[in-house]
Amino acid sequence: EAVDGKVFAYGKNNVHEVKQKLYELEELCKEKHCFRASKSTILNIAKIASIHPSISGRFQALLDNGEKIVISRQYVPMLKHMLGL
Repeated sequence: EAVDGKVFAYGKNNVHEVKQKLYELEELCKEKHCFRASKSTILNIAKIASIHPSISGRFQALLDNGEKIVISRQYVPMLKHMLGL
């Protein structure tokens, strides 16, 4: 996640600041079942517990750690493609 010009990677019990830019991480993670969920977020599909439709064509993902993430409608087609829908 990118916040205030910094990039953070979230683990199960910790958060790490990452030196790479979000677009650099996106390139590194493409082969590991990750996708861009919004302008400031990259998600690992393996960590998604459930997905629900939201307003205006967006989706909301519930992660296995209980956090809810909004998936922008611009990135919903990529998610559907990765899930085989």
